[in-house]
Amino acid sequence: PPLQIQEKIVEVLDKAQELIDLRKKQIELLDKLIESTFYDMFGDPVVNPKGWEEKQIGDIFEVKTGSTPSRKTKEYWDIQEVPWVKTNEVNNGVITSTEEYISFKALKETSVSLFPINTILIAMYGQGKTRGKVAMLGIEATTNQACAALLPTNKVNVNYMFNYLKVSYEELRRLGRGGNQPNLNLSLVRNFKVPVPPIKIQNEFAQKVEKIEETRELMQESLDEMEKNYNSLM
Repeated sequence: PPLQIQEKIVEVLDKAQELIDLRKKQIELLDKLIESTFYDMFGDPVVNPKGWEEKQIGDIFEVKTGSTPSRKTKEYWDIQEVPWVKTNEVNNGVITSTEEYISFKALKETSVSLFPINTILIAMYGQGKTRGKVAMLGIEATTNQACAALLPTNKVNVNYMFNYLKVSYEELRRLGRGGNQPNLNLSLVRNFKVPVPPIKIQNEFAQKVEKIEETRELMQESLDEMEKNYNSLM
């Protein structure tokens, strides 16, 4: 096209990209707002300055793990019916879909377990920075053996505990033992001590997080539309 039209195209695309970058920044700030709200209400989780009672994870949650059905059995993998989570998908967010699925036959015939919504997952090992990361299930799903699953309980607010474990990432990583790539295991996870504030305060925190997440969801929808718009402009 003529140079003038080229310049107009670039100008329009640049403005669209600026809006996309701004929306991404806003979403990042909302994530930081949740973390800062946690610190405001509960203090540094390592120091526990408010002196909350501490309990081992195993005293609060039933802790399980998953498994990997044999890849040699095609019936376990060819029919995609049950979500199956890998540690690379455990990335400090809520899991609503998975890269791989297994069949109901695999669920019935192997040692894999189906975990309910609001189960907290901890990556016990994996590549790079994966070990120590957490996620929460927004769907019923199975996992591989590298995930520790903390089943929902009425002893704590799971949103409080999920965010506590997120900000305790480095502490969880330091639990790992062995070799060049230290790993966590179920025993280490069960013995990990966590502060347990009064349930009223946990619930107040969870309500604040819920409002922030509602805003974040709207922002994400807006970002998706902006990216679609950018692609249509292209």
